[in-house]
Amino acid sequence: MRVLLAAALLLASCSYSVTNDYIDFVKVNGISYVGADYFGRGLGRTLVEADLGPEQFRVRQMLSSASKGPDYRTADGDSAFVPAGDPVYSVKGYATAFRLAARHDGRLVLYEADGNPAARTGRDLLDIEGKVVGIALLSGKDGLTILGRITERSRIDELVRLVLSAPVDQNPAQPAATPRTPLPIPTPAIQIRNYGFYVVFELSDGTATRRNYDIASGVLHRGILVAGAFRSAVEELVAAAPTPTPLPATINLTRRYDLARATRATIKAPPTAPSQDPALVAKLASALDTELPAARSAQGAVGGPVIIFEFADHYVSLVYDRDSDLLRVAVPDDELAVKPSAELRQLLDAGR
Repeated sequence: MRVLLAAALLLASCSYSVTNDYIDFVKVNGISYVGADYFGRGLGRTLVEADLGPEQFRVRQMLSSASKGPDYRTADGDSAFVPAGDPVYSVKGYATAFRLAARHDGRLVLYEADGNPAARTGRDLLDIEGKVVGIALLSGKDGLTILGRITERSRIDELVRLVLSAPVDQNPAQPAATPRTPLPIPTPAIQIRNYGFYVVFELSDGTATRRNYDIASGVLHRGILVAGAFRSAVEELVAAAPTPTPLPATINLTRRYDLARATRATIKAPPTAPSQDPALVAKLASALDTELPAARSAQGAVGGPVIIFEFADHYVSLVYDRDSDLLRVAVPDDELAVKPSAELRQLLDAGR
């Protein structure tokens, strides 16, 4: 596991990458454990002193206070925030290959296995057999909204069996990047996110363990390849989830996002140079200050042109997809799109 001064935790590999902070982790016996809060809060109780088992090891070095180069590879005994010399404990009732616990910053933290080079099946990562009393499905967007729950004993046992017997691949081959034609003014495509879902295994001691589940690939974090009947069960919960608040027939984007108050607006439509006409805020806000037919935003990458409204403390980004003739709200990710007005199309065409 390598700690780099870069952007964020890279879960697709065993490398942890950070800018000014570290993902909360400890490492021992070649296994990297991540603070359970990383997987999200919301269901299950927190640990208490009575949950602690015997001491397993003492932290050798706390990386958040150490000066390590970008190529440093974490070693057994490393931690992000648990101070050097402090103990790390087992958690009563669970295999140490699954859960550990330690204290830092005045609180008791539960750690769960993330990267384990020796893992071959889900059982090597999750010690939950005979312990699950419920399986909940949470929205991947907010990590809080419960979309459904399975409480039938026979179904729980069958789904847990599928997870624990499923093969594990924590180093999948990365797909080759799609070649892109170099542009004199680079403008990366904006990704309309697919958040996925969280599967939460609610345990008999009141705690819970949650993992992101990618329905398309059938992968349960971290690298548990479980599709088939498990994926079907998740899809059933998704299909039965409460219907979201109906989308209004029309939306006035200028009023919804207060676009007329932006300090600057930019249109990026490569290969043309970005347009930053001082009057652009007023022109664009005027073109969007009307009730436009609304639609749910489709997921997937959209190449532009991009309209960016800048404010003192945030920005709003809109992406026009000419193929579908939809103007999508990319930031904030409200999953909204509108049919643009003729006035807006003229402004975008003028920037081509």
